Amino acid sequence: MVYVEEGTVYAAIVTADNRLFARVMNRGEVMVIPRGLIHWQMNVGRTNAKIIAILNSQLPGIQFIARSMFGSRPEVPDEVLEKTFFLGERSINQVRSNFV
Repeated sequence: MVYVEEGTVYAAIVTADNRLFARVMNRGEVMVIPRGLIHWQMNVGRTNAKIIAILNSQLPGIQFIARSMFGSRPEVPDEVLEKTFFLGERSINQVRSNFV
């Protein structure tokens, strides 16, 4: 579970069947993240953001990161992939083509 204490964040999860669920969260909002799923948060506000992450297990389950991040529908935004994997647009498109 993620709670936004301050700021504005873009939060997302990719399900086990590679579906992307994402939204912009503001102060006081909560997102529940099912165990074992790929997820991330990115500060999209003009000020620093502070989130509190609450975990309920040390057993994370399994999900294939490449397939989830590059083969999700809708697509994970390029900006997230660029910052996560240090890739440019051309490389991102090349990797995505393997998961179509």
